Amino acid sequence: MNSPKLIEKFFPCKQCGASLRYSIKTGSLKCPYCGFENRIEDLDEEIREYDFNEALNAIERVKFKELKEHEVKCPSCSAVFRFEENVYAGVCPYCGIFVVEDITKLRPITAQSLIAFEVKKDKAFNIFKEWIKSLWFAPSKLKSASFEANFNGIFLPYWTYDSYTVSKYRGMRGDIYYEDAYVTVYREGRAYQELKRVQKVRWSSSYGTVKRHFDDVLVGASKRLSRQIIDALRPWPLQKLVPYNERYITGFESEVYQVNLDDGFDVAKYYMLQTIREDIRYDIGGDLQKITAVHTDYYDKTFKHILLPVWSASFNYGGKIYRFAINGVTGKIKGERPFSKIKIFFTVLFVLLCLALLFYISESDIDFDFLIKRLYDLPPL
Repeated sequence: MNSPKLIEKFFPCKQCGASLRYSIKTGSLKCPYCGFENRIEDLDEEIREYDFNEALNAIERVKFKELKEHEVKCPSCSAVFRFEENVYAGVCPYCGIFVVEDITKLRPITAQSLIAFEVKKDKAFNIFKEWIKSLWFAPSKLKSASFEANFNGIFLPYWTYDSYTVSKYRGMRGDIYYEDAYVTVYREGRAYQELKRVQKVRWSSSYGTVKRHFDDVLVGASKRLSRQIIDALRPWPLQKLVPYNERYITGFESEVYQVNLDDGFDVAKYYMLQTIREDIRYDIGGDLQKITAVHTDYYDKTFKHILLPVWSASFNYGGKIYRFAINGVTGKIKGERPFSKIKIFFTVLFVLLCLALLFYISESDIDFDFLIKRLYDLPPL
């Protein structure tokens, strides 16, 4: 397969003609030379859902390959630079022209909407520094270190899924009741039998059907970051989605999806199952519930392919690379971090000593009530 075609995207300033960059502060294209702001005209297009099964049938025979880290020759100044893995759009570091690769032959589905950046780079860096300071059990040197993390603004690909679900289940309902019974208790090392109220559970079989409509179940379609980090950046304000417009991504990188449409829906089904199980527990009722089997059918499945803004970066500590990401709209941060083994060891040791002291006190014959009364009888200092 041939390499994708390079396209030069030039958005000229209406005042001086220079190449524009997207400004997070103003939400417009701003000229880096004369400072003139060029308003982005939103496209008059509906953000719509697409039929899941129709899309699968359309792309069934289409195969695509991963876009590994590769060299790009700028079509404007002829400079050679590199795009990171799976990145298809970015800015030429030499002439500032926005360069995008024509990937329609490599990806049968293109993004139809996005959310623009709202968190500026300097604010993202401050969020990162505060996050470092807040980490529990982090090495002391980490919190006092001076970081210069290389923040990279990038639009990551996501899928959203809608589906109507019908779930049939089998399970058990537990109802709590109480009975009087003799139980063994220990005092001063001796066993005694005492009559007490004892909690018991009466179990009965349960089965039924629950239904639910899921709207915009969000699944990350990038492999740049771990699933744990990508999921932790939620929630996203999807009401801020606007029709895809390359002017919003000018000055940033943009990535193609690496998780297929059907594979993404498998992830979405896992997320849906968590809610379905809660519905089943409510339907079973009682005090306790056990779910032994669930079968779910999915109807009226639709999807959207969207781009969401993320500040992605990493830092080096102790010879190891730790990656993290910041939601480019809400500022929520999640990442990998080092732990101090010494701090964890002494914390565990302290807890064990406290437990041992409590056990000693509970088993000793010391009359603490008498000691407390004696303390009250002491004359004031």
